[in-house]
Amino acid sequence: MANGTNPHLLITRNTATTTTSVGTFWMDRLVKELPVGVDRLRQDRILEEALANGADPLHLAHVFSLGAKASLRYTSAVTESEAEQAPNTR
Repeated sequence: MANGTNPHLLITRNTATTTTSVGTFWMDRLVKELPVGVDRLRQDRILEEALANGADPLHLAHVFSLGAKASLRYTSAVTESEAEQAPNTR
C-alpha cells in the first residue's frame, strides 16, 4: 500500500484518512448502472486471480479472506474449465 491509511480498495474522501470501508449507499450508487452486482464482480475477480496464479487455494484464501471450502470451490472450477478447454491428445 502506498502512504494511505485506509487498507480498502475503494475509498471516498470521507474514508480515505480512516480505516473504515465505504458505505453500502455509496457502493449501490457506484454499481447501479452495471449489469451485475458487486457479488458477481467479486466472484469474477476471484476466478481471474485463480487463473492467473495456477489455481492455488492458499493464495486465494489469503488474498480474498476465503475459507477452505470456498477457496477449493474456486480452484476446482478453474481446473475443470482448463481441462475442458485443453485439446484432447488421444
